[in-house]
Amino acid sequence: MTQPDYDAWFRSYAEAYTRALAGPVEIELIRSFYAETVLALGVDSAFSVANATDTAMNAVMEYLFGFYASIGMHRMDIDHVEVSPLHENHDRIKVFYVGRYTGPDGSPVTIPNEVVYLVQRRAAGPRIFAFIAGDETILFKQHGLIDEDGEPIPRVAGH
Repeated sequence: MTQPDYDAWFRSYAEAYTRALAGPVEIELIRSFYAETVLALGVDSAFSVANATDTAMNAVMEYLFGFYASIGMHRMDIDHVEVSPLHENHDRIKVFYVGRYTGPDGSPVTIPNEVVYLVQRRAAGPRIFAFIAGDETILFKQHGLIDEDGEPIPRVAGH
């Protein structure tokens, strides 16, 4: 199976992500990027397994996109992707994201972030079966988007 155009594929994922921030969350579209079972790994040794076909995942996605919007996120862009073959029909893709936010005072905030995805090539298109993400809460605190308890910083009226 030939290698997909991962740059275009992840850019379409980022566009769906951006639309979800404004609502409503296109659950089925976002889930279509993932395999039936997904491993989520964090740099802090956090580990979870999600069944992408489970309706409980819908509530998690709704919550996450609502949280991101509440801290001022309004766009997710892709700077670039790096692709490394892993095994037959499996690839490692490192995606360099740029999150665009409006800070609590109305100022623009840009946060670069990287996520490593493990992707399986399928006849119907690639599917993410695992990802490793850094601790985004540290970044949100550093940029003044959340407080020490992880709660959104109150926004100035009109922002």
